[in-house]
Amino acid sequence: MQVLILTGQLAFLQAQQLVESFKLPAKVILLPVSVASFITPDLVKQSLSEVSLSEFDQVLLPGLVPWDASKLEMALGIRIRKGSQNIEDLPDLFKQNKIEDLSPKSAADLLLAKRYSEEYATFIQKTEKKAQQIGLPRNFSLPQSNLLIGMDIAPRLMAQVMNATRIPEEDVIATARFFVQKGAEIIDIGSDAQGADPQKLNHVISRIRAELNVPVAVDSMRPAEIRAGIAAGAEIILSIDQGNFTVLDQLPKDIAVVLIPTNVAAGQWPDTPIDRVKNIHNLAAKCQKAGVHKLLADPLLGAPIQPGFTKSLAAYYLLHNPSSTNLPSLDVPILLGAENVSEMVDMDSLGVNGLLSSIAVELHAGIILATEYSPKTQNSIEEFRRGIQLAYHAKMKQVPPKDLGVSLLTLKSKGKNPLPPEILNNATIIPLEHQDFTPDPTGYFKIFSSYRTGQIFVAHYSNEHALQGVYASESSETLCKYLLRQKLVTRMDHAAYLGRELAKAENCAKTGGNYFQEN
Repeated sequence: MQVLILTGQLAFLQAQQLVESFKLPAKVILLPVSVASFITPDLVKQSLSEVSLSEFDQVLLPGLVPWDASKLEMALGIRIRKGSQNIEDLPDLFKQNKIEDLSPKSAADLLLAKRYSEEYATFIQKTEKKAQQIGLPRNFSLPQSNLLIGMDIAPRLMAQVMNATRIPEEDVIATARFFVQKGAEIIDIGSDAQGADPQKLNHVISRIRAELNVPVAVDSMRPAEIRAGIAAGAEIILSIDQGNFTVLDQLPKDIAVVLIPTNVAAGQWPDTPIDRVKNIHNLAAKCQKAGVHKLLADPLLGAPIQPGFTKSLAAYYLLHNPSSTNLPSLDVPILLGAENVSEMVDMDSLGVNGLLSSIAVELHAGIILATEYSPKTQNSIEEFRRGIQLAYHAKMKQVPPKDLGVSLLTLKSKGKNPLPPEILNNATIIPLEHQDFTPDPTGYFKIFSSYRTGQIFVAHYSNEHALQGVYASESSETLCKYLLRQKLVTRMDHAAYLGRELAKAENCAKTGGNYFQEN
């Protein structure tokens, strides 16, 4: 298929270089406008009147063109479709015949993302229906919420509120609500390691069940807290080991139980993967004998280096692939405690969580347990939500987790943005400046970002340090334009500084990063 690409001045050189670099079956035509949003139907008509359209099968407009090209398509007698909003995505449209599936109404990236989402939702429905038919021990539903958990569906995302009995109750509820909004399907209420508080645990879990209508797990090894949590409506216990196993005798048999390979009460913590697998096998047999069949296995994920991520991961693999253990395969879903890794590395959580999502899908995990306990793991719930979708979509198609309409790319991108030679060769290098600070007569700003609200806050002070006003928005552009209209900035260097800092603050509000204003 030969494609005629129309673009404005800003993207023309880049579009040409992409066509040449990737050897795309296309020709690029420059329209006399600076940006795509200025392109009109009449301008397209006029430009195409000078082109032999019989040489092309399709005309590709920029994705940012704000009008429906259907009427123009009929008038000119040639397919006219919209490309992506970003020119760097152009090569991707030519892969896997995507170029033939585009629309005259919607930008290609929005259209394809919607189609991928619908395809994924349909697949999820089919797999969950099949998983229900397979049933125990691989798949099961929680007793009250009826949420399906299993080896044969996508992992469920469980978000942990740590030390819930220590922090104010309203903060626990607000955190749980925030996690649900970010994509958590189960809320895990963690007790305080320093002391038991069954009464508060019971009350918090009751409120979450009533106010958020979401499944809850009680995260405690103490029998009294486990009983209190289940009585309040918790449907999952984290965790049961050899030391607290007898508490199950006092609880309903249809609850879900996470098994770990320890005996915390006796101070026993097996080190080798095979010992962990054997302990979980023994515990699973006891549970099944006692009539508890909704089981998840957690061999306990370890932090990298110490105590060791790879070694701990081997236990997860051996549970379902026990060729070297002389044990049968334990066909129960796995719980992957991702926070044991993401909280224990000084790395950006985005890539770590994306990789852990793929590992979970490969291991047939039923649940990924995540938290946002420290500032460096903020936005982890959202990252895991997208990571699970990316990984499970890849499993569905039996391809690597890329080019599937969803990604975790934030700081980097797949497409190239080549530097044209005429730009490189004609650039004037400006030396670094270290000028003395000159105050703006209107005052100065202190800027903050809030991950929880997704907003940027700007406090305006006079040069005598008196607060003049506070302004908030989710958009750095909106804030900047407002402050300029209000004439709160009069110096160009201050306007440049303000725009730069607001953009940084907006990025932090969206990604969970910590914003620090540059002096």
